[in-house]
Amino acid sequence: MSKSTELAGSSELERDLKLVLELGSSIDFPKIKAAATDLQLDLELMKEIVPAELISIAWFMQQEESFEAAVRSASPEGVKLLEQTKAFIEKEFPEFSHHPIFEELEGIAEGVQRSRAPKLPPFKFNAVTSVASMPLWNQASEQAISPIVRLGMKGLDNKILLDSTIDWDDLSFLCNTIVRVLRDEFKRVLPFSKMVEVQIVEKDAIAERLAAIKQLIAETEALGLELGIRAVEDAKSVG
Repeated sequence: MSKSTELAGSSELERDLKLVLELGSSIDFPKIKAAATDLQLDLELMKEIVPAELISIAWFMQQEESFEAAVRSASPEGVKLLEQTKAFIEKEFPEFSHHPIFEELEGIAEGVQRSRAPKLPPFKFNAVTSVASMPLWNQASEQAISPIVRLGMKGLDNKILLDSTIDWDDLSFLCNTIVRVLRDEFKRVLPFSKMVEVQIVEKDAIAERLAAIKQLIAETEALGLELGIRAVEDAKSVG
């Protein structure tokens, strides 16, 4: 992405917006418009005809907070691209936002959303209160597609803390980093716990999540083997 656009810090979003705008000159545009207005198509059938970028961007445009955050953080060129794409979708696909697939997408997001009551100890700022993801595909080449995922995190008062589209390498890096931070926090606090009383908020919930993480890692490793991804025993050099 050129530095002049700086669209919400996301080259993927900029790329998807441009791809949506280019649909107007596509030979498949009439077929895509017809599919977008077919209320009988479910999400899986829809994705066979309508580009994933259009579905993703149309869904993104409906998330007012995410869209407004992108506009606020974009340069004038980025804002223009966002507004052009929004106007294009509203003109060419006026009823698409009411298609039942978007209720299905909301269900997917809610299905992976993790909510917690805001019981906050002192000095805990910008707490993550919910996490949602949306699985997508990227056209890696003419012959292959690559899995990517849109990941969102919200905080108190629905404040958007993260809205990012990443590939599996980035996703595994994020997971590795977060678990490493948790381990380092345990190591940091352990010596103090032997000298003074340390209050650990929601200790039982943390213990349950540690067990869940252990199970998830085992399942992920097994699935990775089937995909040709073998866990490295000595991964000290991996960031």
